[in-house]
Amino acid sequence: MEVWFWENNCFSLYYLDSGNYQAIERSRFLPQLDLSLLADYAISPEPPMDAVIEFRQKMREQIQKQ
Repeated sequence: MEVWFWENNCFSLYYLDSGNYQAIERSRFLPQLDLSLLADYAISPEPPMDAVIEFRQKMREQIQKQ
């Protein structure tokens, strides 16, 4: 199980391992997700739909570069 917290405009992720939660840097379920980029768009002053569209485009560009 993976848990995400949103505090102070950033994500903290934890993974349940042997009954204890361990802090992790990247999602084990969404390893290509750029959490820093997601956080930027989560606090974006843009209209929500515009932010979603732009975020998806940036993620596509990052994935294509890999």
